[in-house]
Amino acid sequence: MSGVGSKQMLELAAALRLAKPDFKPEVCFLSILKRAIQSWNVLADALDMHHVAVVKHWRLNDRHMGELQGKNNKELLTRYSPVQVATWLKSYDKAPPALPAEKLEVDPRLRWVMPQKVPAAEVSCGDQK
Repeated sequence: MSGVGSKQMLELAAALRLAKPDFKPEVCFLSILKRAIQSWNVLADALDMHHVAVVKHWRLNDRHMGELQGKNNKELLTRYSPVQVATWLKSYDKAPPALPAEKLEVDPRLRWVMPQKVPAAEVSCGDQK
């Protein structure tokens, strides 16, 4: 997590203390992404909440961007139109092109998930058409 991210989490903790002094969560739901876990750790330290149960699930990760994953805008714009790239990146219900099966590498943290359950691309609304 960057210094900016840590600072933002500390600011959130301070704002939460002011707005909701009686805030006492029983559980925290996280993705398995490192930045989500680190964000919770900073917040839990600041609010003295390491006793709160934490549930991590891969389905809380950011959506899988398929063929767009790992590419910068310049690479995308040489292959697709600016309108199409913007549609995929900003759309709630338009999936980017899926990764072909031979390119789909399953994250080692997901080795316990059945391979057919790991998406090759996703939409934010969860409606995989």
